[in-house]
Amino acid sequence: MRKPLALLTLTCSLLVACSQDETPGDTTVANPGTPLASQTVKEDASQTLDDKFLKVASKIDDFGGMFFNQDGDLEVYVQPPTGGVFDAEDSNKKIRVKNAVTEVFGQEVLFKSNKKAASNLNSSASETVPAEVKLKEGAYSFKSLDYWYKRILSKVKFSEVVFTDIDESRNRITIAVSNDAEFSQVNQLLTSLGVPKNAVLLEIGKTPTPSATLQDYYRPIAGGLQIEFPGYVCTLGFNAYLNGTYGFVTNSHCSSRIASLDNVQYTQGYNAIGVETTDPIPFTNINGCPTNSNCRFSDANFASYIPGTFTNFGNLMVTNNRISPITIRDSGPFLAFTGKNYNLVMGQGVVRIGRTTGTTGGKITRTCYNTGSTGDTVVRLCQFGADYEANPGDSGSPVYETYTVIPVNPPGPSYNVVNLLGIHWGGAKSQNNIVFSPLSGIERDLGTLTIR
Repeated sequence: MRKPLALLTLTCSLLVACSQDETPGDTTVANPGTPLASQTVKEDASQTLDDKFLKVASKIDDFGGMFFNQDGDLEVYVQPPTGGVFDAEDSNKKIRVKNAVTEVFGQEVLFKSNKKAASNLNSSASETVPAEVKLKEGAYSFKSLDYWYKRILSKVKFSEVVFTDIDESRNRITIAVSNDAEFSQVNQLLTSLGVPKNAVLLEIGKTPTPSATLQDYYRPIAGGLQIEFPGYVCTLGFNAYLNGTYGFVTNSHCSSRIASLDNVQYTQGYNAIGVETTDPIPFTNINGCPTNSNCRFSDANFASYIPGTFTNFGNLMVTNNRISPITIRDSGPFLAFTGKNYNLVMGQGVVRIGRTTGTTGGKITRTCYNTGSTGDTVVRLCQFGADYEANPGDSGSPVYETYTVIPVNPPGPSYNVVNLLGIHWGGAKSQNNIVFSPLSGIERDLGTLTIR
């Protein structure tokens, strides 16, 4: 029996934050090739979010991080002046901060919180407004946090911690361990490194576990469908060209051996579709990799399609949530990418399409943190956390954003944006450790990918 695979796309207007409880509606992408009207910054996959925060800090010395709050406004930590009093309403400071942030992230960053116009808070209208920049008193500059963080990374052992992070929503460094007994070891390390203990938050965390289960067949193949490899199933991330070769990206752990080229063969609906051709080995002691660790920037590999495989390049699957989160929509079963986004901000809306749970939406809850995984020894650098739902089998799911842009200067017709952000690889919402690899990390590992 031919059973179509169910993966749904949640359409979030720029006004409405993506949420797992929302029911997606139909979306027509207007002129998919149109770039963002407000695009001012050239995307650079070689820069992590922390690199970009340091660029902001080079323009604003007392900058301490930023995130979107519940109201959709951009809260920016700044330190009070030496010997002075912090003024959250300092208009000149707000202008300087806003200019620095938009110079680094582009004007479009102010639209990523899906803020709804005050006049439409109780309506379903799709008018969008930019986030307001709000100053928040910070205890530490991002430069200081980054300096201490790098000192910690030079000594910490990922066999002893769950993850490390510069948490821009709390203006602190966060270190998660698996039990209370390990707190004293971390505190001893901080003391030996001269890192102020008040600048570090210690938490109990659980290492993400990669997902895997079963599902069936669909053609043409697009991002979000189930794929199979010997003994397991995962989710196909997205179709792409890598160095002129056509194939697809999924998780590296969705193969016989993570971070190792093992030429594993993939099927979709148990029909052969491709073979793994790129899965770089880990690196050590460079690029911010903690001492004596094996590191990658992503949990991703690339598989080349078998010639003649029926695929849909540049598209994701769309499902009908009114029937089931995993039922493919009969009318318009595909959603076209309009581009990539490397600039991810705490609190922005994201959507994920996977073979087990279909489409679920949420927000970014943790940025650019380093973490390991149960079952292997590879430390994934600069990963991103989110609060969408995901279950076994969703590993490899494409993570993306979709919103509506209404050009203001000059005015013009609105259009939808669908940007690829990365691929999901593990964790569970109930354990607060959902994690995905950003596209920037994927391309640092695999190389530049053409997705449309």
